Amino acid sequence: KGVAPAILPAAAAAQSSGSDLVAKYACTACHSLDGSPMTGPTFKGLYGSKRILADGMSVTADEAYLTESIDKPVAKVVKGFDPVMPPMLIPPNEVRQIVQYLETLK
Repeated sequence: KGVAPAILPAAAAAQSSGSDLVAKYACTACHSLDGSPMTGPTFKGLYGSKRILADGMSVTADEAYLTESIDKPVAKVVKGFDPVMPPMLIPPNEVRQIVQYLETLK
């Protein structure tokens, strides 16, 4: 008799793998998970929030915006932050997992 593997709900699996990827790519070197100020905007409460950009425009931090921000970090810089994030060469499937994880950080 073997032990059946644990089956994680999709949200928990996304959170786990997304969290692992945030660590792998050292995102928390510049982005906090708890709202505290750092070099880059906090990830806490980011998903779905309104972001005011350096050029005065505003965007919603949805999947498209977050994906673009990871792929092309200087495309839309949040007001009050310098455009210092380096381009990240992260595979699209991992970007999706990171974005799904960010959605869980309320």
